[in-house]
Amino acid sequence: MSDSFKITGNVHQVLDLEQPTEKMTVRRFSIVTDEQYPQTIQFQAVNDRCDAVGTIYPGEKITVSFDIRGREWNGKVITNLNVWRIEKHGVTQSALPPASGFAEPVKAPSIDDLPF
Repeated sequence: MSDSFKITGNVHQVLDLEQPTEKMTVRRFSIVTDEQYPQTIQFQAVNDRCDAVGTIYPGEKITVSFDIRGREWNGKVITNLNVWRIEKHGVTQSALPPASGFAEPVKAPSIDDLPF
């Protein structure tokens, strides 16, 4: 199949990197479409495409270009939406990446903590 598809929506969830085989890495994420009846759709990025998924955050509006892949396995048909491009449309406050550096908020020193 040589057709590719595009869809726009807001990032809903970004899952952790998975490594199902020694030579394959997968990163899944979902978006919610901007339609009268919004749809939540899950995509996957494979191998070198996984890095692009690490740059998107919940709430961010993106357009996903993808291909539909399908196969039969153990009598079941498995369908995947494989990402090959992610285009960002800007960052909203809720789409900013989480703060890094501290696992917990830094508290102000108390009188007892001062060295004098």
